[in-house]
Amino acid sequence: MANLFENKDRRVIPNWRTYKTTLKLGELDNLLNCKIENKIVSIDDYIFDWKQNKTIWHAGDLISAAYINNLLEDINVMDASKYILSNKNKCPDLLLVLANSIINPKESTDDTTTKELVNTVKAEQLFQYIKLFKKNLIKYPYNPIINAEISRLYSILGIKKKALFHMKIALHLAPENRFILRAAARLFAHFDEIGHEIGYIHSIIKKSYLVKKDPWITSTEIALSTIRNKTSKFIRTGLNMIDSNNFPSFNITELASSIGTLEFFNGNRRKTKKLLHKALLDPNDNSLAQVEWINNKDSLFEVNPENYAINNKYEAQALDNFYNNNMEKAYSYCEKWFYDLPFSKRPIMLGSHIANTFLKKPNLAIKLLEFGKTSHSNDPQILNNLSYSYALLNNLPEAENYINQIKTKTDIDITLKICMIATQGLINFRHKDYEKGRELYMKAIDLTKSLSDKYYKWLAVLNYAREELLIKQNHELIQNLIDKIPLNTEFNDINHLRLEIIDSICDNS
Repeated sequence: MANLFENKDRRVIPNWRTYKTTLKLGELDNLLNCKIENKIVSIDDYIFDWKQNKTIWHAGDLISAAYINNLLEDINVMDASKYILSNKNKCPDLLLVLANSIINPKESTDDTTTKELVNTVKAEQLFQYIKLFKKNLIKYPYNPIINAEISRLYSILGIKKKALFHMKIALHLAPENRFILRAAARLFAHFDEIGHEIGYIHSIIKKSYLVKKDPWITSTEIALSTIRNKTSKFIRTGLNMIDSNNFPSFNITELASSIGTLEFFNGNRRKTKKLLHKALLDPNDNSLAQVEWINNKDSLFEVNPENYAINNKYEAQALDNFYNNNMEKAYSYCEKWFYDLPFSKRPIMLGSHIANTFLKKPNLAIKLLEFGKTSHSNDPQILNNLSYSYALLNNLPEAENYINQIKTKTDIDITLKICMIATQGLINFRHKDYEKGRELYMKAIDLTKSLSDKYYKWLAVLNYAREELLIKQNHELIQNLIDKIPLNTEFNDINHLRLEIIDSICDNS
């Protein structure tokens, strides 16, 4: 059976997009030291070459340099972009994507085409981008933004060592820059699951002079402290910033939601509501998603993401539609969420769960999970879910291929172990080895006794019941197992699957 993400607590760790997109979203505006001092950056040489040689390759070099250094408004850059778009049949996809993002900047921020989105997660395209950035790094070796962009691309590819290497260079070149510090926090938090890297960036941010002056950095430090189960020394500083009226609401939205999350974990509903209301005065996509997540845990007040005119709010839209049982929309937003943040595992896990459980479309689950393998090639949860999805399609060779890749791993927690055993039980059922399948499902159900809640027990029972009903056996046993699951649990997938099983029992009786 599939392993899920829902029980994992959400924190207000910064989202990490390209420098250009982050600028467009307004997250680098209005406060001190938000710009990179880079006296040697110029695209004049590229402009000269373009004027002398009107070719696709010279146009490509110009718009690539302009894109990397956020110098997109020059008329020569616009001319080069139009030239590339007028020669679509002769240009690589990468240049077409860049040219279109320059000519149609609004489209590329929020309504990006499917082709462009897919290019953000295809390995061959990502390596093309890395090659492009490294070419410019030779000319501008002291540009921290280029190093951060290379780091982001390597993180999407799951190449940890190189991602960390380039981010550490960026931190050395710009240790007091908001974009670099927040990008580094997201990167090290991303890799912390497998390498305990988060302490490195947390130490740097705690010592930064910005942590006492810039609410974006204060929020980041508090979120990192929470992840590390430590008490932040800057909570009072953050509360003073929020109450000071010295900052626009947008600049304190993540800070308010970050401290609001602490109050939520502490059980203080009054303070939580007060802080989350402040976060929603002018939210970004991250704070909006945090409020949506908390509100599902404890209905503090009504929140509708559609009421907020902000870009890239895909996570909040996915969660809102999921919680309200609008599963087609929820899956669609999971795809957009993943393409927006292609190193993130959460949209992959939620989207594949929706596709398998509610939409009954394992092919859609496989689509997301296969893309997720780019960043998480050896992730046992993704491998298990791929095996489960392929087994649902009766593609048993692929199902066995993925489940066998996990069996050699030692870092497997109890919930994943339960899911793996149940997935192997599913494979055996689909092989018509029913006795072995039953044995494995019962073993998985028995293992759930060690867990504090009954979610995984119910999930294993329902998956087992589905397989027995498909071969029209053991109706009485299945009925007894199902009767022990409450009519309305707090888990909408359990309720949905239980109802499906009951309907199936009625149809077969």
